Amino acid sequence: MAEAQNYANHRRFYPLHHFIAAPIALLGALGAIANLVIATVWFRGYRGVIEATVILLIALAVALAMTISRLYAMKVQDRVIALEVGERYERLSGKPFAVLCDQLSVKQIVALRFASDGELVPMAQAAAEKNTKPGDIKKSIKEWRADERRV
Repeated sequence: MAEAQNYANHRRFYPLHHFIAAPIALLGALGAIANLVIATVWFRGYRGVIEATVILLIALAVALAMTISRLYAMKVQDRVIALEVGERYERLSGKPFAVLCDQLSVKQIVALRFASDGELVPMAQAAAEKNTKPGDIKKSIKEWRADERRV
């Protein structure tokens, strides 16, 4: 049985992205840079420099596409989390979340997702009033509510 999620172990890595695809893209970009430098220094003619430049542009485009797709997925997750936290806040407090939502950053709202039902309302209000940092919000949670679905 897996260890219960808490502040110390809540960060997750997606192995296919973090340990396979990203390193391959990084190595490809570094290799393409080295290839361009070698083609330029040893000047294998304009064709060699152009080919090395095209290879570098392709490698950079792949790395950029991977980064952008990862950022888009995380932004969508953050929006879903904000909706879930807002729904929980409204259900638990009986008050609209919209006013409080305007006073909280997305990162603060995302941090609040780990708060138990008993802690969410007072923590959200305190975070809005004191502009509490997301890390401090997570550290102050007494009863951690695990989020195992985040990618």
